[in-house]
Amino acid sequence: MPRRVIDGEAIWGSDKLHDCPPWARREYPWLYPLADAFGCFELNLRIIAGKLRPNRPELTETKLEAIFTIFEENGLAFIWSEGGKSYVHWTGSERPGRLPSPSRRTSKFERRLAPSIPSSYQSYLQRFSGNNTAGLPHRPASLASASARARASAKEKTHKSVCVLFEIWNQHRGELPEALKLTAERARKCKARLKTHQADESKFLADFQRAVQQAAKTPFLLGQSARGWKAGFDWLIANDTNYLAVLEGKYSSEEGQNFKKLAWSPSDDKK
Repeated sequence: MPRRVIDGEAIWGSDKLHDCPPWARREYPWLYPLADAFGCFELNLRIIAGKLRPNRPELTETKLEAIFTIFEENGLAFIWSEGGKSYVHWTGSERPGRLPSPSRRTSKFERRLAPSIPSSYQSYLQRFSGNNTAGLPHRPASLASASARARASAKEKTHKSVCVLFEIWNQHRGELPEALKLTAERARKCKARLKTHQADESKFLADFQRAVQQAAKTPFLLGQSARGWKAGFDWLIANDTNYLAVLEGKYSSEEGQNFKKLAWSPSDDKK
């Protein structure tokens, strides 16, 4: 069993953790012990969900994906890829008292769960170092706290809307391909679409649902053509025009059934 020291004072006073939505924040102590003696572990959602299932059965792979994305965005988790796998390092875990002593960080006591942390870790830390606040007037604690709450509220609202887009697709897609995971890349695309329509988000969500329902009834998008390509979630959120083209019925015509005009490669939907 991995041996980790959870610093209560560090968790209770963490501004980074405070900026996360409460529903994600509460999972941090459950996920922290996943790390090896160097504060790292493989980001294998299936295995992580299995380890936590006895005590946290509601933590699905989709929810875990969203949680790690939130932690990464708030400077709590450095995530990198190597050899076709993804890994996580808990930022700040290398501070004295939070990891086993150096004498125990050997294969004799515990196996390493991840490769060495890449040099890009330092660039990641600089994003959250606070250097960009140098020279700015000091804000009272009450204002800083209110600002942090506002940021956390905005992030939580955006994440909920991203989940709504994801759920709309899977609930109304009909025979179109299921989107299995809300990956970080899909979340990024969804946020970009929501940012464009932030002034009329409710209308956009309603239009997006109508577009999914229309796509599920459009023969060409269902793969009923010589090419056999089916539209997917990734294609529909690739830009701000695909869903509108579906609503306008452009893919019901021969002109619209042209792969050269597709903004998303058909191969990208095989995920």
